[in-house]
Amino acid sequence: MSVEYIGINNFASKIFDCSEPCVVSFSRVTCNMCTILKPQIIELADSYKGKFTFFFVEDAGEDAKLGTIFNINGVPTIFIFNGTQHEEVPYPQMGYTKKYLDDYFSL
Repeated sequence: MSVEYIGINNFASKIFDCSEPCVVSFSRVTCNMCTILKPQIIELADSYKGKFTFFFVEDAGEDAKLGTIFNINGVPTIFIFNGTQHEEVPYPQMGYTKKYLDDYFSL
């Protein structure tokens, strides 16, 4: 799979030490929109291989603390991390997310 699952125990080492910008999809197993978005995130990961590194965080147990740290009020929520800097991708839908990632490189 081109998208790795991470949690609170390895979040900092995977995201903050990554040489590429990271796209992190925060989701919940019980979220229908998250279930619909997941294969689309995998498709984006294949399209942007070498430009972004993609990760999933499922909001369960200890990993729910990450939602608190980043003020996530609902899922699905997608962030782009570049080192310790991060920004939220508004309206996490396939077409919009792809456009947002394209625009990210044109800055």
